[in-house]
Amino acid sequence: MEIDAVIFDWGGVLAEDPAPGMVRYIARMLDSSAVTLASAFNQYLLPFQLGQITEHQFWSRVCQHIDRPAPQATGSLWARAFSAIYRPRHGLTSIAWRLRDLGIRICVLSNTEPPCVGFFNGLGHRFVDHAVFSCNVHRTKPDPALYLYVSSLLQTCPSKTIYLDDNQTFVRAGLGTGLRAHVCRSITDVQAILASYGILV
Repeated sequence: MEIDAVIFDWGGVLAEDPAPGMVRYIARMLDSSAVTLASAFNQYLLPFQLGQITEHQFWSRVCQHIDRPAPQATGSLWARAFSAIYRPRHGLTSIAWRLRDLGIRICVLSNTEPPCVGFFNGLGHRFVDHAVFSCNVHRTKPDPALYLYVSSLLQTCPSKTIYLDDNQTFVRAGLGTGLRAHVCRSITDVQAILASYGILV
């Protein structure tokens, strides 16, 4: 079967899922419990990921929710926390380069926040043809329009595109748009899925 492109989720596939580490790290900084902070994140993170509110507005809402003073640190607290807990899966970089050598286009698709976009750009991932971040396009997974937008960027049809994500809901939505979508949580998963399409990396 001909495959033209592979879409990788960022946090959860190309890197370890950052969410648990972010909650623990920021809970310590704000002197809050992780459970309480996670509840606030669940309520206010989506508009931050959609680019609808600034980081300052996000912290104001979160800290009001948990009854803590807003952070006064210089620079982005979100970027500082993300940098501290980020754990890439280095073997996947090599796999992505081998896919590029085979003529397969690469996209990174992530529900993420503006400070993380700068962090990603600083990684210098030259194997990526397109990086699509929810806060830039104002759509989040599992919006089907987002998957179709990515397919248009890659200039291929969904049936010729593999989509790898650790979130079952996002994978189901991808399948609904015709993508060859799979739940994937490790390098071994990536290799097995690619091999099922005759791509040996």
